[in-house]
Amino acid sequence: MLGGAGIDVTDVRIPGRHGDIPARGYRGPTEAIGAALIWAHGGGFIGGDLDMPEAHWVGAELARRGVPVLSIDYTKCLDGVHYPVPSDDVLDAWLFVAGHEEEFGVAPGQLHFGGASAGAHLVAGVTKRLRDGAGPLPASPFGSSTSPGRSTGT
Repeated sequence: MLGGAGIDVTDVRIPGRHGDIPARGYRGPTEAIGAALIWAHGGGFIGGDLDMPEAHWVGAELARRGVPVLSIDYTKCLDGVHYPVPSDDVLDAWLFVAGHEEEFGVAPGQLHFGGASAGAHLVAGVTKRLRDGAGPLPASPFGSSTSPGRSTGT
């Protein structure tokens, strides 16, 4: 999947306690502003992936504006999988990036954390785990109950 004009899109795998976590990095054609975002897509905990517009569009559009994004996937609650597995995946992805901020070109304290729908729920829950000592807090956590995306003009 292409990120558009000048957007570098790279698929990566992040080590996690339940196995590798698929992720996709987005970098834009302009120099990064020092801040970055880790983004978790929605999907009702049973669907969604890195190719869905909600995951891809956010990464590509913010990268185009100079904000690198790591869009992360998580284990779905299917076939006997349940909490805390998806939350652990999101936490492990956060801790991995937070532990390597300089390598990713992120200024200290400028790593943001967001998601939509089920992803927003996971971000909120993980942020509480971080607050309670699981790791460094994000510069800002945020979530949306709806899928971000292009305006339909209506």
